[in-house]
Amino acid sequence: MSIFRRLFSKKIDPNTRLSRKVVLLNQFDFLLDTLENSKFDIVYMENLKQPLTPDERVYFTQQIDRIESSKKVLLWMRSNVIS
Repeated sequence: MSIFRRLFSKKIDPNTRLSRKVVLLNQFDFLLDTLENSKFDIVYMENLKQPLTPDERVYFTQQIDRIESSKKVLLWMRSNVIS
């Protein structure tokens, strides 16, 4: 959620179902952003080291795969919260 939306959005009663939904969605967004930043860091580090050894290539590929799998699970969970 953007800073603008946080500052100017309506305040929601914390005891309502909508409030819990908004909190969960914000947490999912935060986790997805964190994973995307981690992926960026890995790709950046991979690009700094030239050439990669075969073991390093496998390691970086595995890390990216793990992040992508985690993102898919979080997106699935986020869509369940929305519906």
